[in-house]
Amino acid sequence: MSDVTDIQEGARYQHYKGGMYTVVAVAKNATNAADGVSVVVYRAEKDGAVYVRNTDEFLEPVLWQDGITHPRFVPAEPQ
Repeated sequence: MSDVTDIQEGARYQHYKGGMYTVVAVAKNATNAADGVSVVVYRAEKDGAVYVRNTDEFLEPVLWQDGITHPRFVPAEPQ
C-alpha cells in the first residue's frame, strides 16, 4: 500500500465518491506529534472547502463504485 511519502503537496486526488481535491499540505498533528501522526490538509475543487484527515485514513483501502478496493484517494489523471 502507499505511504505518506507518496502524498504530493499541490497534487490533485480523486476521492472514491468522485470528488476532486488538491492536497494543500502534509502536516504533523500537534496533539500527537511525538507519535509521528501525520495529517493531510486538502481543498475541495467543487466549493473550496478545506478538510483534514489522518494520512492512514487518507490512504486506507475502500470499495470504489467499480467494485474494486483502492485507496480512499488516488492521484487524479493529468488534465
